[in-house]
Parts: sequence; structure tokens; C-alpha cells
Amino acid sequence: MPRRHLLPVGLPRRPGPYWIGVVALTVLTVGVVGRLTADAADAADRWGSTELTLVAQVDLTPGQRLGPGDTDLVALPIAVVPDSALHGAVDGQVVTTPISRGEIVVSGRVGSAGSALAALVADSERGIAVPASDASLPVEVGDVVDVLATFDPTEGGDTPTVAVAEAARVIGIGEGVVTLSVVEDDAARVAYALSAGIVTLALRGSG
Repeated sequence: MPRRHLLPVGLPRRPGPYWIGVVALTVLTVGVVGRLTADAADAADRWGSTELTLVAQVDLTPGQRLGPGDTDLVALPIAVVPDSALHGAVDGQVVTTPISRGEIVVSGRVGSAGSALAALVADSERGIAVPASDASLPVEVGDVVDVLATFDPTEGGDTPTVAVAEAARVIGIGEGVVTLSVVEDDAARVAYALSAGIVTLALRGSG
């Protein structure tokens, strides 16, 4: 009787495709595990590494000139530090926008201009003073206002009151004067309104 070659139970009669599938699955599994391991290592490296980053130690207000104790360098995980964060001392510079205690100080929120007022004026803006009286709108530094000008109605025009500047920022308050930072193109209109009409500030909401 001729001898029969028996295959082990459970194995396919054509092992080629089966083993090819096993090898492919193994390669895929190794690749996925390797990628997950690399991602985990990268995350651990990012959160484990720190760098000295400037952090506000007190609440900072626009126009405030920074001094000792206002900010400090703190070691923070690289993953939480924005690209625009500052990494050096800024004593003597001026705060341009409100910064809360514990907040990372980023570029553009402090200025190194010579005066506190100049530091609050962006390159595309101009600072201009508007007379104020006891009856004027009580505003504070940081408020946003529209500048309205009222002209003599006998000079013509559909309406005697027009907005000569919108969304101007209050950057300073002095004795009988409010200093505004307005868009460069609005500066001339405000100056003309001051000389030819009556200027009124209209406060915008903070919402």
C-alpha cells in the first residue's frame, strides 16, 4: 500500500498564502508598535524637557513700566510654551496689553519704547490728545472709544455729527486731556475735528 503524507490538523493544504499573511501581519504589528513607542517617547521628551520662560508674578496693566518682582523666569515644559514667549528679563519695558498673574509673557505685549505712551502705540497707529473736561465721558486706560465730531450745520452736510475715528484705544489720561491711539489714517481727521468742531468720545462695550 503506498504511504500517504498526512498534513497536521488545522494547516491549510497550500501553506504559501497562509504564511505570507502571517508575515505581513507581523510586519504591520511591529510597525504600529514602533510608531506608538516613538510617539510616546516624543511626548515624554517634550513634557520632560523644560526651558526658562518669563511669567508675570502680579497683574500687569497697560502703561505700567516693569520693575523687579513684576516678572520672573520659570522652568516650564516645552510643550506648553508658545513660540512667542519671552525668555529674558524685561525690566524697564512697558506693558502694552493687560497680563494676568501667572500668565506667560509673549512678545508684542511689552514694549521697549522710550516713554510709556509711545510703547502703547502700534507702528500702524498714532497717538493724539483730546481735551477733556469734568463733563466728559469718564474713561480709563485700555478702554475703546469712537471719536465723534460735531460741525456747524450751516456748513452743509447730511449730518452735523460724524465719526472721525473708530475703535480708538485710550492709552493715557492726564489733567484735562485723554490720549488716544488711533489708526494712522484717522489721525488727520481727528486733528481737523479738534480745530473745526466739537469732539466727543463714545465708549464701546467690552463684549
